[in-house]
Amino acid sequence: MDENELNLRLKNFRLRLIGEGSYANVYKYKDDFYNCYFALKRIKRNSDRKEHERFKHEFELLSNYNHPNIMKVYRYLEEQNAYIMEYCDFTLKKYIDENGNKILLNERKDIALQFLRAIKVIHDKDVLHRDISYNNILIKKYDTIPIVKISDFGLAKDRNLDLTLTGSTIKGTIIDDTLESFKEYNLKNEIYAIGVILYFIFTGKQNLNFRKDYSISKIVKKCVERNHDDRYNSVDEIILDVSNITENKKENKLRKFNIELYRNSINNNGLSELAIEILRNAAEDGGEILWLKTITGPIIKSGNNNYTPASHREEAELENAIETLERNGYIKATSYKREIFKVTKEGYDYYDSQIIYV
Repeated sequence: MDENELNLRLKNFRLRLIGEGSYANVYKYKDDFYNCYFALKRIKRNSDRKEHERFKHEFELLSNYNHPNIMKVYRYLEEQNAYIMEYCDFTLKKYIDENGNKILLNERKDIALQFLRAIKVIHDKDVLHRDISYNNILIKKYDTIPIVKISDFGLAKDRNLDLTLTGSTIKGTIIDDTLESFKEYNLKNEIYAIGVILYFIFTGKQNLNFRKDYSISKIVKKCVERNHDDRYNSVDEIILDVSNITENKKENKLRKFNIELYRNSINNNGLSELAIEILRNAAEDGGEILWLKTITGPIIKSGNNNYTPASHREEAELENAIETLERNGYIKATSYKREIFKVTKEGYDYYDSQIIYV
């Protein structure tokens, strides 16, 4: 099919805007002939010559890859200043946000390795992506199987082309604070962004917090070290370490303790009677405590009762108590978007059946 025929066909399709970038929009449409969805990426009308060059270069760059985890592009349409590519169901952010703690460790690990192997293929062709982000990594579902797709090569740096040198202004979504000028962006800066994405895949959190001992923490720390010499030297090294992540159930075994002794320990740490009593009451009735973060504030479910902290002070005291339990080994892990643990007369035990961090 020549371009004129394709342009005529596209005019009959209903395009729905699904994404907007700095110089291009992405639309979704269904092709009745193939009975499936495609995406159309079209440059904005007010784009300048340099952006047009970059847009075409992005298509050409993607055309060079034939990898299941890199976005597949099909046709460049000169008349429309657009190109056709495969349609994906989710951004990485949307997929993780919507599925939360339903995603088990093995699936998180598989998503992480798909992402890393795609980045390795990109680097093997002497290209740096330079805009790795939660929304530039896409997920395409094949029945129940999520397949990662790396997209948005608009800022990609091909060392052989001048148009990829975009000046000193820092661009991209995940910014390495050791980077002073975008012209100086190098592999170690890309490693930083990779680490942030890995942390999000395994924890569902965008802000790095190494006080909690997640399975991915050691790897991410090495990705984001301030001294570039202490960071990984290649994606191959990261792949090796992520491949070795396992769920060690022995490490998930929790310490048992006497509630009264721990009550004295909390007092010695300066925590209030409020936090102690809520924890103690749950222990006495064998109920569970659910610490739910909601739009209106946290809710504590203790046994059959709900309790909402009346003030920021009470909320802080309870959070302090929960962190103290974690720090002393009575809670091994917390699940995504909510912290759940079970309290019994013998002690505290992890309640969520899907333990994803070790």
